[in-house]
Amino acid sequence: EELVVLCLDLFMAGSKTTTDSLTAIFALALHHPEWIKSLRSDLDNIVGPDQQPTLQHAAILPRIEAFLAE
Repeated sequence: EELVVLCLDLFMAGSKTTTDSLTAIFALALHHPEWIKSLRSDLDNIVGPDQQPTLQHAAILPRIEAFLAE
């Protein structure tokens, strides 16, 4: 029973930090629309406007990688 409670606590803590991180990213993005335009331009120019980025694109999308790392 204690193990179940501990696992649930860890899961909830992990969910909370992920939620907080995503909220901060979106809040910053909303306050800096020029960043979104720049990132969108990178995606359109490198990946293509109608394509989905893949892990192989990560190495050639340094601005997006830096944005997500922040």
